[in-house]
Amino acid sequence: GNTLAGIRVARGEVSLRRNTVGGNRTGIELGETASGIEITENFVGTDALGRDQGNSNVGIFVSSTNGANRIGRPGAGNVIGWNGASGIVAYESAAPNEIVGNTIGVGPTGLPMPNGVHGIQVRNQPTLVWPPGAHGTVVIGSDVAAPGQALVERANRIVYHPQDAISI
Repeated sequence: GNTLAGIRVARGEVSLRRNTVGGNRTGIELGETASGIEITENFVGTDALGRDQGNSNVGIFVSSTNGANRIGRPGAGNVIGWNGASGIVAYESAAPNEIVGNTIGVGPTGLPMPNGVHGIQVRNQPTLVWPPGAHGTVVIGSDVAAPGQALVERANRIVYHPQDAISI
């Protein structure tokens, strides 16, 4: 693995899709001015069989102050587990980061693959609100859906963590 991130995006609009990222300090990091990044259908800290390939720290770390990043989407979520700290950590940003449709702490076969701390940890983002563009927010899970879209498609499945499923 790498001593820092397996994949690090500092700026620009990028789509990260169908990667297996493990054995690093951090799996995927969105830093500085990264905005409009879409992270879908990746195995972070594990592989398609649910084997432990954990990153020593966080699975997906979002420190971008711009926001407007999407981690998972309905029907195209990420599988995140076996990371030493939390599965996903997101800091405050100017636009909301959307975290939907992911499987965190449980493998493709339903077996536990917990992260070391939380499933999702949101730092310095005091509220969960909609619509996009609201300052300092993140949208998590199934309480917001487009008209006609099934709520279950937006839900994150977050289980088997030693602390909170979601910590805000």
